[in-house]
Amino acid sequence: MKKERHQYWITERVLIGTLSGLALWMVHLAFNLPESYRAQNWDVAWVGFDLFMFATLAITTWGIWKQRQIAIIGSIVSATLLVIDSWFDINTSQDGFDFSGALIAAFVFQLPMAFALIRFSRREIHSQIRTIHGRVGIEVTRVSLIRTPLGILPKEK
Repeated sequence: MKKERHQYWITERVLIGTLSGLALWMVHLAFNLPESYRAQNWDVAWVGFDLFMFATLAITTWGIWKQRQIAIIGSIVSATLLVIDSWFDINTSQDGFDFSGALIAAFVFQLPMAFALIRFSRREIHSQIRTIHGRVGIEVTRVSLIRTPLGILPKEK
């Protein structure tokens, strides 16, 4: 019996290729990057990153206020950016006040906010999975994002 190809097979192959290339790139970087580097446009990079983070947080806020699905995507992206921001702030800060400030910002604001946004997203996604399953006649006792298929089909009668 021939296995049916799912609709995401091209995306799946592209991602596998991307993961392979990224793994090789990380090995290359680990052995070849200098410990320190003087960067051009440092201000533009950080302000641009913070502007993007501001936009995703604003979209998330608007989505929650208006009860829109975009809040889930916005909160996941915002949480990711907050974790990345704290990682780079800590790892690129100089010893002393810079480093202490980065640690305080990360552990008092950025990481707790990221955790809260991920909890919000997870809760909303779980709620919607239960609702959709209920509408197609499938009883859900436990929701797992890893086990839940991308497409939810009604029970066969």
